[in-house]
Amino acid sequence: MGKPHLTAEQRALALRLQAKGLNFREIGEEIDSSLQTAWNVIMKSPTRIVRPFTWSPGPGRLTLPEREEISLGLRRGATLTAIATQLGRSLSTVSREVAANGNVNLIWPHRDGLIWPHPVGATRCRAV
Repeated sequence: MGKPHLTAEQRALALRLQAKGLNFREIGEEIDSSLQTAWNVIMKSPTRIVRPFTWSPGPGRLTLPEREEISLGLRRGATLTAIATQLGRSLSTVSREVAANGNVNLIWPHRDGLIWPHPVGATRCRAV
């Protein structure tokens, strides 16, 4: 008796062998499983259909490349106005995105006198 679960390659092989005309017993031997498993692979549809992940933002939402561009703009020190102009978006859209996902330019004073990146969720402090 074979393994309880077949890999995708074994399932594909079973379907190819069935198309060539092999019977269920021969297919089971080839995929290292039982006749019943070979029958299940060929005759039954999968119980779980895996759909590829596709994300498309709704109208007016920022796309992933736009979000990446905002992040890159913040890292190079560009202003929100410059980033918004470059993207062709309103300043409020860009500022909401930055506020929702963290601003890498916020800094806070450290007790050693050094300036560190502002931690996410901490209260905002005035730069020293």
